[in-house]
Amino acid sequence: MFDFAAFGIMAQITSPVRPSFQDGSLNQALPEIDFASVISDELTTLKAGLERYDAVKGTPNQPLLDARAELARLHAELRQAEAKLKELEQQGSFLQQFENQVLTAESRLRGFLDRYKNRVVESIIVQWFGRKVPWHKLSVERRSELEQHQRVHELRKFIVSAPAQPSVIETDKIIQGAKAAADRLRADMIARAGYAGISGADLVRAKSDADKAAVNLEHDIINRAKDASTRLEADLLRRAIDAGDKLEALAAHIQADTASIR
Repeated sequence: MFDFAAFGIMAQITSPVRPSFQDGSLNQALPEIDFASVISDELTTLKAGLERYDAVKGTPNQPLLDARAELARLHAELRQAEAKLKELEQQGSFLQQFENQVLTAESRLRGFLDRYKNRVVESIIVQWFGRKVPWHKLSVERRSELEQHQRVHELRKFIVSAPAQPSVIETDKIIQGAKAAADRLRADMIARAGYAGISGADLVRAKSDADKAAVNLEHDIINRAKDASTRLEADLLRRAIDAGDKLEALAAHIQADTASIR
């Protein structure tokens, strides 16, 4: 181990040397260095490092362990946040969520209607033949008669003809696309002005025109998206009311129709 006390003699060392380098044109003196002082500082630093190591050796590096644990916690939170974001993105906007609910209600109405129609057709066939007869064994005339039967015909008023697939109106993405399109238009118009050799006041006017055209394009795209969303919203409200009314009416009809054939 170093005997730091033995280096006390270094305090007696001075070095007033002023070296210079000459290469014909260069004659620059280096700054004075107090070697005793700087070496003493280095020895002090080294001694402090040794003392610190003696104090902590054999013990866990708790700050490092804590930092790793904190990083792991942040990574876990990031994964949770990413999963939550993905879930919310899949759900879509509030308008898209409402549309999905309307589509679900319409789909269920179709399902209820189809199942009850099958039950009605089966009941009519039993009345005709006294037993169940597979559909494929019925003649074309009998099938036509079934479709025109009063009980079957009455079910047509509960049919919904709305689309089974959701509309694709993602306003947030459209707005982002509008900004990108506006930026491309602005850059293209300014580049064209540069290629044409326009400069000075004419270039300033060209940049101003580019800014106005970009803003107008962005607003036009966004307004079209908003108009489409407004139309979709109105259509969904109408369809939601229609599906609700038909579901309620179908339930009452099934109850009345069932009671009438008992």
